[in-house]
Amino acid sequence: MRSSIRLGPSLTPFFAGAATVASLMLIGGRAFADPAAPAPAASGTALEPLPPPSPSSTPPPAAAPAAPAAESPDALPSWAPPLAPRASVGADTTTADKPDPEADTRRAEGIRLGLELGFARAFSGAEDRLNAGTPTLLPLGVSLSFRTSPSLLLGFHGYAALASRDDCISADSCRARAYAFGGHIETPLARGQSFIPWLRYAVNYEILYQGGAPLDPAGHVYRGAFDFFDLRIGGDFVVHRGSAGKTARIGPFAGLVGGVLVNQSGVSNVNGGSGVQPRSLDHSSGSAHLWFSMGVRGTLDP
Repeated sequence: MRSSIRLGPSLTPFFAGAATVASLMLIGGRAFADPAAPAPAASGTALEPLPPPSPSSTPPPAAAPAAPAAESPDALPSWAPPLAPRASVGADTTTADKPDPEADTRRAEGIRLGLELGFARAFSGAEDRLNAGTPTLLPLGVSLSFRTSPSLLLGFHGYAALASRDDCISADSCRARAYAFGGHIETPLARGQSFIPWLRYAVNYEILYQGGAPLDPAGHVYRGAFDFFDLRIGGDFVVHRGSAGKTARIGPFAGLVGGVLVNQSGVSNVNGGSGVQPRSLDHSSGSAHLWFSMGVRGTLDP
């Protein structure tokens, strides 16, 4: 016996509504899964089309890959050490080791060594002057100076000299030499890069030895004099310049030396023509003398 079930009129609207809800849920799920895809219309139901997607939701286009940078011709391989930066045109490249053109005149301390070769000629004078019988000297001198300020030097000096004789008949029977030592003060007259003029004032003690005399080869005399002024002016050319004002210079000078004889000692074997009794030449004072001097001097700042 076959039985059949029939839906009553009261249940038909219920099943129709359930089918409609199921269709809407299916359509909504597809819309959430793919917003850009159009939703199919449900049978029996009119749906409005979805709005187009906003521009902000569209992903930006992928950026084009950057072109590789051109390699510089001066570029170094990765293993090479970096180069020192190049100095720009007009940049100040002065360093502590670079010689300063004005450093010598600004130097305020340190010593200075000097070596000089000179020529001295005596003016006429009395017979009891220092230079009697010796009109010319060829001195070789040294000096040691100390800088106390950029414009002042204090120091000591001395010389040994070959001396001439004009009171002898035969040169092999006459000898002469001279010595001197003293102190000085010196100042540059101007600041210069290659030439520096200077002025020096000194006081000295001079000693002159003469051996032999006409008709008396065994006689001798020593004379001592005090030079109360030794004034000279000169100029130095800078031949080498180092750091911290250390320089080597050379240049000419000229000056005057004046003093007075203070003592004399010696013996002459000529005594009134007898030649048998030595005669003392000692005395304690004498006349003034004057030398004109000139020469060349070199200095070094160690």
